Amino acid sequence: MFEYNWSQHNDDRLRRAEAWLERSREDGTPDIERFIFLWIAFNSAYGDEDSIRDRNQTEVFKVFLGNIVKKDKPRERLFRLVWQEFKGPIRDLLNNAYVNEEFWRYVRGKGKKKYFKNLNKSLEKSMEQPSTEDLKEVLFEMFNRLYTLRNQVFHGGVTHPTGYGGPQIRDSVKIMSKLVPEIVETMLEDIKEDPNSRLWGRVSYPRIDQNSQLGKKEFSGAPAID
Repeated sequence: MFEYNWSQHNDDRLRRAEAWLERSREDGTPDIERFIFLWIAFNSAYGDEDSIRDRNQTEVFKVFLGNIVKKDKPRERLFRLVWQEFKGPIRDLLNNAYVNEEFWRYVRGKGKKKYFKNLNKSLEKSMEQPSTEDLKEVLFEMFNRLYTLRNQVFHGGVTHPTGYGGPQIRDSVKIMSKLVPEIVETMLEDIKEDPNSRLWGRVSYPRIDQNSQLGKKEFSGAPAID
């Protein structure tokens, strides 16, 4: 098995997330492209080798966002963003049937008509009396909605540039452009404290330098994989 230390996993994860965040900020970038770049930045932050092989997206989000909320708790930056700056837009996103996978299950004939009413009642209550546990739940549900939107975009489910998904993409970009950098910053603080932190897992596609032992053996003459 290729030896790859934890500090390198963490370095790869943060370097990639920050690079895609920087790309999303370039002037003149259309909302649809910004959404894609912001999603890649988020995916760089949360994705690990287990998410590629064994675990479904729901489990990955729960574990990752639980760790993020725990690490954010002392400063409560995400707490303030969710409950103050973006409370209205997040509520709108959670109430939007078109980014709710349960709605699409119903459309396909595989779900029930009450696809999100009970869930949203509990979330509405949470948003009136926020707590740390509620923050984790709201972030989880929000990123589930964003994942559905991501699937619509990446799997050809929207029309460029005039499709019905334009407002959802625009609003999602506003939310993600603030939340994703804070998530990355929370991870950075943890990794600065412990460069070998194992909290964030192993990246799925580690950087393989052509001068490394594996690179020399398997990829002689090829550029580094990153």
